[in-house]
Amino acid sequence: MSVAEAVRGRAANRPARRTGPPPVVPVPASCGFAIDVAVSLDRAVIGPFIATAVLGAWDGSRLATKVSGPRLRRVFAVVLPVVAVFLLADAVR
Repeated sequence: MSVAEAVRGRAANRPARRTGPPPVVPVPASCGFAIDVAVSLDRAVIGPFIATAVLGAWDGSRLATKVSGPRLRRVFAVVLPVVAVFLLADAVR
């Protein structure tokens, strides 16, 4: 068996794993943004945002293994407008 046949055979037995855009797309954009604002960012301010994003992604992946996809979508469809209303009310005040 050649390497190409082995790779094709293994790839045919594995499920697809990609669930979103390739990570190559946001990396250059975020690097450009970081270079542009790197001088004005305070680590004490941005650190909690980064920590919250990492913990949110971690908790989200744990939650996704316990709750079905359609239920997650429904919960997100309810929570997102509620958060938007609170943000709008806060901005108007």
